[in-house]
Amino acid sequence: NVFINKAIIVKPKNYTSQGCGIIINVDKNKNFIVSCADGCLFIDDYEIFPDLSHDHRQIFIKEGNKFG
Repeated sequence: NVFINKAIIVKPKNYTSQGCGIIINVDKNKNFIVSCADGCLFIDDYEIFPDLSHDHRQIFIKEGNKFG
């Protein structure tokens, strides 16, 4: 389960819709951008339950993975 505490609407330049819920970018702080129907959400603060190890987090929070 991913609980989102803070998300910011973003519209990246040259963005082409990838389909809803697809992670399109992960930054060095492990925050990420998720594709939505009409743009994207930058997920700035979130929690994962149950907590994952660093290795498992890298498996699930990576570009191309889909929520849902």
